[in-house]
Amino acid sequence: MIGLDTNVLLRLVEDSDPEQRMLADALVRAQGVRGCFVNPIVLAELAWTLARTYKQSRNEIADRLELIAWAPAKNAHARPLHAGRLALCLTAR
Repeated sequence: MIGLDTNVLLRLVEDSDPEQRMLADALVRAQGVRGCFVNPIVLAELAWTLARTYKQSRNEIADRLELIAWAPAKNAHARPLHAGRLALCLTAR
C-alpha cells in the first residue's frame, strides 16, 4: 500500500493536465486490491487547495471528496469516514 499526497489527489480530481491525470490514475490502479492510504491531513490540504487555488465552491469540493471517499480502486481504511466528514463540514451552513 502506498500513501497518496495532495498533488496526486489533485491530478485525480482536476482535468487541468490530462497527461498528469492519466499518470496519477495509472499509479492508483497499479495498487490493485492493496489500495492506497490517504492521510486525513491530505484531504484537508486538498480541500484548501481546491478552494484557494482553483476557486471551487464548498459544494464542488464536497463532490470531489465524495468521489475520493467511495472510489473502489482507491479505497483505504477509514478514508470514507474522514472524507465524508470533511464533505459534510463543507456543505453545512
